[in-house]
Amino acid sequence: MKILVFYPFVRAFGGIERLLADLHHEAAQLGIPAELVCFQCDVDFSRYCNPAPVVHILPGIRSYPCELLRLRHFLNRQAEPARLLVMEMYGAMYAAGIPLPYGLHIADTPTLLPRDSTRFSWSAPIPAEWGPRNPAFPTRLTGEIRYQLIRRGIHRADACATMTRLNANVLQSTFARSFAVVPPGVAEWTADVGSSGQDCIFLSVCRLEPSKRVDWIIDAFCQLPQPLLNRSKLWIVGDGSQNAALRSMTEGRPAAGRVQFFGHVSETQLEECYRQSSVFVMPARQGYGLPGLEALARGLRLIVHQESGVSEILQGRPEAAIITDPASLSHALQACCETHHAWPRLSRNIRPRTAWALELLQLCGWL
Repeated sequence: MKILVFYPFVRAFGGIERLLADLHHEAAQLGIPAELVCFQCDVDFSRYCNPAPVVHILPGIRSYPCELLRLRHFLNRQAEPARLLVMEMYGAMYAAGIPLPYGLHIADTPTLLPRDSTRFSWSAPIPAEWGPRNPAFPTRLTGEIRYQLIRRGIHRADACATMTRLNANVLQSTFARSFAVVPPGVAEWTADVGSSGQDCIFLSVCRLEPSKRVDWIIDAFCQLPQPLLNRSKLWIVGDGSQNAALRSMTEGRPAAGRVQFFGHVSETQLEECYRQSSVFVMPARQGYGLPGLEALARGLRLIVHQESGVSEILQGRPEAAIITDPASLSHALQACCETHHAWPRLSRNIRPRTAWALELLQLCGWL
């Protein structure tokens, strides 16, 4: 038996790609190969897991009918029956047109995808927070077609999973199908977590895009009182379209010499950043937020936005500060600075990725 994981477009290594790597690793421990099927893959998975999963890229014309035909042809050519796991809403859109059984995992709901055209469908129930929907008719028509295909793909799935209760509620209200909640986990951490240094080092690891709100972090850090600023640093790891704009935010400000941009780093360099840092800062609104759990496992404290899905399991944990806006982020950074030397650097008890993978495979009926 093997598992084929269909995720249409792999463009950058983020949360979903981390889940794919984790599933590949854990399935391999069970003797079950997990192979990736996609139309585009720009990620070298050998940088994140060893051995890397087999990747089947189905190149060709970019159009839904052509892509669907290529996917059907690939699945029909399999020498032995495979278990099929479909990832994300656009995966469900293609799954609507294949005759095989499959499980479905959706992490990002329409509310988390600002460019998703399904919100313009006249059939989709639209929450008030999505805002007005008054585009031109072709956009409405495209949204309607995509919504109906995704809805069909969701309803045809043998099992549906998502990462948080909030996501499950949104998906059920939008597509009229219940979803099991299977929270992700992280690799178990047994290495030395290091010790708190003299400086309180705030760490951000993400793509430098507007949705990640790294500008909130920089503004909050620059507002620290000078005595606290003098014994603090901000490390920003990642690259993206906002790189130049974010760098310019520190120019001419007292905090300029305390902010360091690392760009893209290797896994080894990233682990060293974790080892030396004190607090992980993640103010983005997102489906889950796996880097926050990875930081906790490595002994860092965490500042996370209330609308990040991982906040559901962090309520009441003293090592996690849950914020709602830039003002509360500023307060959290200052509080972490003030208590830096009194806070023990301990690895936290975090849900392991093994539990996530086993629960997902059991939900799909493959174990």
